Amino acid sequence: MKNNRFILDLFIGEMRSNTNVLTSAFEKSSDCLVLENVARSLKSSAKLVGFAELSNLFEKLEALFASKMLLSKKDANAVSAVEIFQKLATFNSDEFAKNLEQFSAQINKIVAEGFSGEKSLSAKTDSSDDGDFERIEIEPSMKELFVLDVSTQVERISNTLIELENDFSSTAKLEVLMRASHSIKGAARAVGIDSIVELTHQMEDCFSAALKGKIFITEQSVDVFFLCADFILKLCAESFAKINISEKNRLVSLLRSVEQAKLTSESINEKSKSDVLLQNFEDKTDKSYVRISTENINSIMALVAENLIENRKLDDYKAELSLAKQEYDVVLNKLEESINILNSSETSSILPRL
Repeated sequence: MKNNRFILDLFIGEMRSNTNVLTSAFEKSSDCLVLENVARSLKSSAKLVGFAELSNLFEKLEALFASKMLLSKKDANAVSAVEIFQKLATFNSDEFAKNLEQFSAQINKIVAEGFSGEKSLSAKTDSSDDGDFERIEIEPSMKELFVLDVSTQVERISNTLIELENDFSSTAKLEVLMRASHSIKGAARAVGIDSIVELTHQMEDCFSAALKGKIFITEQSVDVFFLCADFILKLCAESFAKINISEKNRLVSLLRSVEQAKLTSESINEKSKSDVLLQNFEDKTDKSYVRISTENINSIMALVAENLIENRKLDDYKAELSLAKQEYDVVLNKLEESINILNSSETSSILPRL
């Protein structure tokens, strides 16, 4: 992959666009979640283009930011890592690999030693003091597995909800939704997150009631299930650091309305400002919004990337064809000149001598 110039250009562009973000990791007020996402993205991109040392470095940074720690100016490794990043971001694709080799030993040393880190202000003054939020503590050895499991189940719920809209009474799809909700509930109970246990238990009750024919699933109730899935997915992205209790309570209340067949558009619309996605879903007169499953989005993005690569190859091919055409035109002109000369010679040879 190192020799694929187009992919390498994309990676270098990503590094340049995130230079200021990673540099801000020395500021105590920086957002650890933003930094974690940037480091994770760069880690994946570096791995894609075949730069293992850089991928390992970004992985170390990702882990640091995930623990709500920032870079410290007193940490020589942190200072060196950012300086290397800034220097590499200035090179073009022709120079990048060669210059990276000069830093490989230093990068490997930084990865081996790691970073000392420094607590961010947001971690010290966490909004857990706010009564609307519940601070969550999960055993570190269980957190990664828990988040992975819940993310998988939420994706299953989202994809199945999209399919359910074609047949609200599908027993098979309702069973999938009930099992996925049950799985999340069990996982949340295992790590002691009662708020998620309550939310997913209520989701499970709704799907159970629909299976028993006690209620009928509608577009409005599906919108509520999507809100719940989005809420849990956001918590996964934040590693369940804290939970907005007022929002959780609002969703539970909506789910109870679904179970009791008392859901109305007005009750859904009594929402927090963060529920922008629902507004798009509920406006049935606006046909510019559609739901797409995560799996389909990933497939589309993969096709887009592949298309860009193929287009780049075609551009190179077209350039080669253009050059070949120019050479062909030159040869053709010379042939025409030669033919004209030959014709002229033959004509002069048959003319009578005076």
